[in-house]
Amino acid sequence: MVSPGSRLWNGHGFRPVVDARGLLFANRQIYDEATTILYAKNTFVVAMNETFRFRVPGQIFPYMVAPSSIAKIRRLAITVTADVDIDNPHYTKAIAALKHNILHVAKSLNNAKVNLKLLKVRYISCYAGDLEQNRRDVDALLVHPGARPVQLMRRDGMVDTLTRNDVKRFHIQGFAFGNALCSLEVPIEHVEIYGDLPTTIVKKLNRKFNVTANPESKSSDVDIPPEAEEPVDQATGQSRNSLAEVMQRMAANNPTDGYMAEMARMLGSQPVRSHAVMEMLFSPITKEEIERANRGW
Repeated sequence: MVSPGSRLWNGHGFRPVVDARGLLFANRQIYDEATTILYAKNTFVVAMNETFRFRVPGQIFPYMVAPSSIAKIRRLAITVTADVDIDNPHYTKAIAALKHNILHVAKSLNNAKVNLKLLKVRYISCYAGDLEQNRRDVDALLVHPGARPVQLMRRDGMVDTLTRNDVKRFHIQGFAFGNALCSLEVPIEHVEIYGDLPTTIVKKLNRKFNVTANPESKSSDVDIPPEAEEPVDQATGQSRNSLAEVMQRMAANNPTDGYMAEMARMLGSQPVRSHAVMEMLFSPITKEEIERANRGW
């Protein structure tokens, strides 16, 4: 169970009023009734990343749980932290470890014959949901040769400029995770999937688990305007660069002005910036940041 006030995405956990674990040893009937309530009424979290591998067959938690108890679980949350980026020399090993872990979890749940009421899957990459929030621009980069690179905010505050090849390499891990999750064959009433996964995998998982797309689902806590309100470039499907369009019209009206034409070309090739990147670029500089910069000099 989760401690009071800690968030499970959009929910809260609780702590038992009293520690009554000794009650489980009273007799077999009380044990069966108590454990049924314990495993059926709580949401259990399976956490994984690329730095470790599940080793014990049938075990999906850091503590030993009998397969008969795992079979009683009705609500499960799988949270994946995939921090290793495409420039890390261990990226290939990270993909293999993540694939191993999700296959292990799926096999353990299949063998235990669980019957889930709720499964939440959250895939947290080094971009911590920024790619998910800007999926339209990233997808356009993969499809349209003329699409602009996309700038995303990393979890550590750094900004990455992703080209088409970068996105392809980054999505290798998401494909490995999603395809492995498809090996889960237990009955599930309701599934929620979040994260920086490839659109192809999201659609595949939605079909696999009969998920209806929820436009309000998001992996980060950043509030952004609905995509429907944002102007879209009809040629590429990405967010429009309004300033570049204005400059292009001005250049067209002044064909002899080489400077204006060069500015239009330069602005038109600028990357698409995510909302998190734009907020970082245009947020006012604080007094603490100025003092920190001065100390650095």
